[in-house]
Amino acid sequence: MLTTKNLLSITLFSLVTCGLSAYSDEEVQLDVKNIHVPKGWDSNDKDVQVIVTGELPNTCYRRPYGEAKVVDNQVVIDMKATKVDKKDTVCIMAVVPYMVSVELGQLNEGSYEVEINPHSSNKKISSLSIDTPSSNSIDNYSYANVTNLKRKGHSDKFTLEGVHPSSCMSIERVEVISNQSDDTFSVLPIVKQVAPVCDRMIMPFTYDFELPAKDKEEIVVHVRKIDGNAANYSFKNNTK
Repeated sequence: MLTTKNLLSITLFSLVTCGLSAYSDEEVQLDVKNIHVPKGWDSNDKDVQVIVTGELPNTCYRRPYGEAKVVDNQVVIDMKATKVDKKDTVCIMAVVPYMVSVELGQLNEGSYEVEINPHSSNKKISSLSIDTPSSNSIDNYSYANVTNLKRKGHSDKFTLEGVHPSSCMSIERVEVISNQSDDTFSVLPIVKQVAPVCDRMIMPFTYDFELPAKDKEEIVVHVRKIDGNAANYSFKNNTK
């Protein structure tokens, strides 16, 4: 004879089972369009990264990410996403661009080969250089509190936007470092102290600069920030 407690357990089990059967996630491999490798990393950097871009087939592919393994001087990255497979899910059949920063951690000095999806027909290969730290290392600078990067039309002119946390700060210069493939630009908005005492008066700023003109379908701008992190921005170029 079923008791009230047993009936409750059966009901809860049925609800959980129905929920699991109605909703299923599958991890799938993603096609890759480009690998963007910023230049300027050295062995002091604890957050070396590469940027991978591509397209999701439709809106049921979600949360793209890169699974990275580093063995000796070989970096292997598998690009994946979660494919939602639910009976009542509506998938909009529109291509969705993605850009993922894949964290590699701290690497030793030297040259690395980077392989994306090495066991697939969509395999991509690039290279990564980790330099020796020096007195001119980019880690020796303080950078601006950048919150956004805008492009002026399809030109090579860009505008950095942000907020200085104190009125004692000002952008001294912006350095641009191009990688070997000329498709990724490390932008260093170097700040200086312009007053002896730093208050807490925030100061919005904009700063215009230019990138070298490059005939690339897609470029990524890797902007170093005040907190030691970086923001990545992808831009398309007009192609003939």
